[in-house]
Amino acid sequence: MGVAEPTLIGGRYELGEKLGSGGMSNVYRANDRVLERTVAVKVLKVSHRDDADALLLLRREAEAGAAIRHRNVVAYRLARQDHDPPFVVMEYLAGESLRQRLDRQGPPPVAVAFGWIRQLAEGLAAIHADGFVHGDVKPANGLVTGPGTIKLIDLGFARRPGDLRPWTDRGHVLGTANYLAPELIDSPPLDTPKADLFSLGVLAYELITGRLPYGGRSTAEVVRLRRF
Repeated sequence: MGVAEPTLIGGRYELGEKLGSGGMSNVYRANDRVLERTVAVKVLKVSHRDDADALLLLRREAEAGAAIRHRNVVAYRLARQDHDPPFVVMEYLAGESLRQRLDRQGPPPVAVAFGWIRQLAEGLAAIHADGFVHGDVKPANGLVTGPGTIKLIDLGFARRPGDLRPWTDRGHVLGTANYLAPELIDSPPLDTPKADLFSLGVLAYELITGRLPYGGRSTAEVVRLRRF
């Protein structure tokens, strides 16, 4: 975990296993000492705790998480942007991502794929109904939590439509190029719920066929191909 990361957050969340790591934050499984339950805690990395854009992304994530309640979207419990370090608390979900499932087993039966796509679409509909764009729909952010059940996770790029800052991180597009709608690659980008639907379409294609609908071996090559 490293000496820079505390083992107790907010006086009640005891950090344990690291579940994942992104450019700006780490996610841990944690024990909520007050309610005696397992949760997931996202903590800003030391390198981003004075970064205004990183703090803004965390605030947006907290706002979206507080507003959205749906069976196919991860539930958010608490956000503390004034804490050192800033953190958000989410429900802990056991399972594997669609990315892991595809890499391990390849495409599922078509009926199973359609069921997952429908649930992801329902989760997106709830996010859009509450006035947000998810911003990072991809197989890694669809978590299979049980037989026939899937949830959208990671609202780290969630924002209101048209809210562009920070859409780029020091000149680089935030998000995963393979799943971004074309209008998000151009400058200035146009961000609407339709961009999420494009990403869901790419995810659906990959889930059914086992491959992406276009090539590209690097982010730069993907961006170049997607512009034409």
